[in-house]
Amino acid sequence: MKRKRILSALLVLCMAASLLAVSAFAQGKFTDVPDDAYYAQAVDWAVEKAITEGITPTTFGPDLTCTRAQMVTFLWRASGSPSPKQTQNPFRDVSPDAYYYQPVLWAVGEGITQGTSSTTFSPDKTVTRAEAVTFIWRDDHCPTWVGVNPFTDVPNIGAYYTGAVVWATERGITKGTSATTFSPNDPCTRAQIVTFLWRIQQFYPGSELTTLKTKYPVIFIHGLLGWGSYDDLNPYIPYWGMTACDVIEHLRSCGGDVYAASVGPVSSAWDRACELYAQLKGTKTDYGAAHAKLHGHDRFGRDYSGGQYSKLIPGPWDAQHPVNLVGHSFGGATSRTLLDLLADGSAEEQAYMQAHPEEGAISPLFVGGKGDWIYSLTALAAPSNGTTFIEANQGFTDFVEDFTRELGRVVGMTPFKGIYDLQLEHFGIQPVPGASLTETLRRVATSGFDEHHDSAYQDLTIDRSMFINKDIEMQPNVYYFSYYGNRTEYVNGTDELVPNDRLQKLAYPFSYNMCKYINYTAGSFVRGYGDQSYTVTMPKTYCDKSWQPNDGLVNVVSGRWPYHFTDSLGTIAEDAHRTVDSPYTHATQAGVWYVFPERPYDHLTFMGSIFNEDGKEVNAFYHDVLYNIIYCGG
Repeated sequence: MKRKRILSALLVLCMAASLLAVSAFAQGKFTDVPDDAYYAQAVDWAVEKAITEGITPTTFGPDLTCTRAQMVTFLWRASGSPSPKQTQNPFRDVSPDAYYYQPVLWAVGEGITQGTSSTTFSPDKTVTRAEAVTFIWRDDHCPTWVGVNPFTDVPNIGAYYTGAVVWATERGITKGTSATTFSPNDPCTRAQIVTFLWRIQQFYPGSELTTLKTKYPVIFIHGLLGWGSYDDLNPYIPYWGMTACDVIEHLRSCGGDVYAASVGPVSSAWDRACELYAQLKGTKTDYGAAHAKLHGHDRFGRDYSGGQYSKLIPGPWDAQHPVNLVGHSFGGATSRTLLDLLADGSAEEQAYMQAHPEEGAISPLFVGGKGDWIYSLTALAAPSNGTTFIEANQGFTDFVEDFTRELGRVVGMTPFKGIYDLQLEHFGIQPVPGASLTETLRRVATSGFDEHHDSAYQDLTIDRSMFINKDIEMQPNVYYFSYYGNRTEYVNGTDELVPNDRLQKLAYPFSYNMCKYINYTAGSFVRGYGDQSYTVTMPKTYCDKSWQPNDGLVNVVSGRWPYHFTDSLGTIAEDAHRTVDSPYTHATQAGVWYVFPERPYDHLTFMGSIFNEDGKEVNAFYHDVLYNIIYCGG
């Protein structure tokens, strides 16, 4: 009997010890992971997400080194354990019954690793710090790095891991082993690897490693001469990606809730904003009765409530369901105009409709009070203050013809026939079946369209842009992001600026003229059509040498952030802005532009460009764009 009592007591003690061990493990409280260790939170996260377990129920082994097999397995689990695209196993040292078999096939299929040779993966080889950050970087589609390499043991040229290391440092994934060393060839420990994975996960709040799921839809708005998902041209060559890739489809494959709007390619910022509103709301386009009368065109345009054209996004759009706007080039002006109308409405439209009730109800767009319908606004190479492109090149005709000829050659249709839509029916300009793009644009040019003074060409001039800017206020609850490029350089240390050799060749002569242009603007422009027209006067802008750096179409000083005149003397006030020194920022303040470092891009690179850009790099850039939206809560 006494023996039974002793055995029972021992059994109870063993059960209690087991429960304590299980409890410690369940809480991630390993005895070798101090609460103040740099890797403590990362270990808890890795165990919770089943990325790894401890080496025992009570120990994690933070200082133990990892093998290549363990590294790809951790990365695979952090990415949600996806099914591999790769079905053939190229490695003789990777057995189908190995725990790392699926992760290795996945890593090969995703381009994360190609093994240590064509037939070996070396699963038991210790993974180095350089290999670890490179695997993570490749899993993130090799994002562009634009910062300075801070490490003396990481060569700027020639090492496969340089881009990955600088990127990881910019993002805060690693700080190196000292301020000036990264120790690329040192073994990577379990603590370091789970910390790397945990830190990059911070850019995907609540998501898996490669998920680009935003809280609200992201609407992409194309620039001048562009197109979107409503257009027949898009299946042949997507505006977002061009010949390099399909950005929209790629982002969707990564979980992105993204949509490509289709607004008038040559229409004014106002008209495009009205069209975008109709597409997002699923209603008939209303350009405003006062605006339509002033510029001599129809008040109503296309109907997006169903039938031929449907609503762009599937869900509701209101203050509880806002959207994020991403505008390239003139799409930036379109986005800012839409936000301004949503927030402040239009006093002209309100006054006109009060005086003319017989013309029906005013569009809700012009009433205002809807600034909270937009969560964030991202401008990509946007000519926020206009561009000298027109003045320096006497118009767009040559560029348009060269650009469309190049596009036609790319898609094997020279010229485009019947698949490019200018959306100018409200001006009485109807599409002509079978007409090429060049023929269509020439027909528009001779139709008197410019006499309405309601076009993108006119809105892109500096005087007109400054007129638009004076009424656009920063919205205190909207997050703003700006990206801009520059592909010009000074000749041999002189002050002579020229386009560099990476600029799209078709843009070279136009960029060159912008590099040489110095002059005052006219200080006036005509607004309105026919007997409704009048001249607007304003301070002249002096385009000095600071206006010369450009991306081929947009001046750097215009692509960074907007400014406006505050008085008739030409006193300038800039929008609130802060420059950030890396491609990523944890935006915590709304109502201010977060301006990212200058990128070595030309204007078309932001779209994907024609032939001379890498699709993986283009997609990686848009990962960066969505990361910043995700982190600010959008």
